[in-house]
Amino acid sequence: MVRFSRLYTRQKSLNVVAIKRIFKKALCKRAQDNLVDEIGILKELQHRNIARMTEFSWDSDYVYIFMEYLGGGDLSSFLKSKRSLSERTIRYFLQQLAFALHYLYERNIVHMDIKPQNILLTTSVPPVLKLADFGFAKSLEKPVKMDEIRGSLLYMAPEIYKFGVYEKACDLWSVGVIFFECLFGKAPFASATVEELKAKLLDDSPIKIPSRPVFGKDCIDLVSKLLKRKLSERIHHEQFFVHPFIDLSHAPCPQSIDKAINHIVIADDLFSAGDLVDAYFNYKEGLIHLVSALQIESDPWRKQIIRAKLSQYIKVAEDLNRHLDDIEVVSSSHSSHRHSGKSNAAPSVLSKGATLPATKPPKRSNPISTLAKEAISSTDKPEQMQPSTDLHSTSLGAVVTPISSISSVPSLHDPLDARKQDAKGPKHQSFPSSTSSSAWRQILRARLLTAWFSSPTNANRNDSLPSASSRTPNSTRMPDGSASLSEAEFTLQPAVKTAYEYAIKRLDSLRDISSEGEAGLSETIEDLQRYYALLHNNEYKAAMDYLQCNFGNWLGFLKGLKDLGLQKTLRSELNQALTVAEKLKATLKAKGEITPLPEEEANEQSCLIS
Repeated sequence: MVRFSRLYTRQKSLNVVAIKRIFKKALCKRAQDNLVDEIGILKELQHRNIARMTEFSWDSDYVYIFMEYLGGGDLSSFLKSKRSLSERTIRYFLQQLAFALHYLYERNIVHMDIKPQNILLTTSVPPVLKLADFGFAKSLEKPVKMDEIRGSLLYMAPEIYKFGVYEKACDLWSVGVIFFECLFGKAPFASATVEELKAKLLDDSPIKIPSRPVFGKDCIDLVSKLLKRKLSERIHHEQFFVHPFIDLSHAPCPQSIDKAINHIVIADDLFSAGDLVDAYFNYKEGLIHLVSALQIESDPWRKQIIRAKLSQYIKVAEDLNRHLDDIEVVSSSHSSHRHSGKSNAAPSVLSKGATLPATKPPKRSNPISTLAKEAISSTDKPEQMQPSTDLHSTSLGAVVTPISSISSVPSLHDPLDARKQDAKGPKHQSFPSSTSSSAWRQILRARLLTAWFSSPTNANRNDSLPSASSRTPNSTRMPDGSASLSEAEFTLQPAVKTAYEYAIKRLDSLRDISSEGEAGLSETIEDLQRYYALLHNNEYKAAMDYLQCNFGNWLGFLKGLKDLGLQKTLRSELNQALTVAEKLKATLKAKGEITPLPEEEANEQSCLIS
């Protein structure tokens, strides 16, 4: 039984909490164990997307669990109140749920009862989704078989009902059912009777996904992969977190604005140094995070600033993209590249249709200083842009030409930094040395953030942006960058792994095999991990050069493997490395918009416009 109550904190401030009251005498031994597990798990969970337990107590008759009160109702009520949800709204909700699942996955906790009734919403705009009710949750490192059924039949994974097998992927099935319900208005196993529902759980036929042109390819692909009856075919957590529809490392969160600023500062410095390819990719990353920051921001004045910055930096990135298309791109010498560590460059290779051919003859380019001056003096206003195709999608069979060294260009004192209207703020400066560049970038990030979001208390919010403050940060969190979000929202939103970090972790699992007689496997794994490490550190051009120099050796080692299972696994890894290269190359070759500028909304503060 759940009741709501008003409690006073020690500071005498009024808080509203939800009280879960459990009658002790009604609990059997198993229910008592579940209650102890629930309290033990809730005590350890501190996350922005998980309903927080504030305290618990008991008396002779009842156990009381005090939870934060969430006045926005649950997802079930929300779905019933809406005739349909836009793909944008569904993605926003699913990303928030993915943040909670990521937190649980990192701690080996399986919820076991994920359903719309256990997903609560705040009253804030945009709302924050929170996973609740951990009454069936359990800490699991490996699959286990239980002699009990936990969860709700409508959202239960088939392997639980059929075999009593519980493992982490059962939560992903539940997410898939909720996802399906959000898309099509009903659960895939919706039934008139319990017996009909049980029959559908026992059936082995594939889940049919309705064809709706209104939903994108990535959206349908993800729901299909979540609703695979066989565990071996179902998407696993790490694939779920990096799937293009979720893309958790770029999803809206309190850190989005800080991530955007970080990439923009890095891009400005790289542009000044003439590293145009890496500068372009960092501008693009910054834009993706700016879009996420716009989506989560609730303050209208700050949203106006973010939208203006988006428009400016979109033009910067598009101009740079057009310039890169004209610039000389040639294969660098393997002996001169600082990251290669190899004595011979790789030949053109073929693996399942993906190729690494020689680059085309270079073309002459115009001086980049002209481009810089044009961009710096640009005062374009925010425009309405049509959505572009997904920046990260391309087929595995596409032609890959990794980026090699780029023709030298003169360094510029001022980069394409779109900070012209922040004229009173700090101008771009070259970083001192590599040993101090991290600290210096932290200072630049703080200054740029302050220039964007200085307090408008003494100025009209529609006036031009205030000048930057010269103060330096005294913590890792940037000043004023997300002032509309509470400090708790930062501390309760831990960082998530990127796709590159997951790739490095995945390759670690192959290391044990290297001790079983496959000479050279460990070195190949280290090479692949170094490739992903370069990408993770924003050294995109170096990573492309590294792939070009080493891929021939990797392929040669692959062909010499005697273990067919290992050969298949390594071939998959090489194909994934090529896929990453294809996506990066496709982005450079893409024409038109770098990222769409979100349209003005009817309700500017809401992300839930359907």
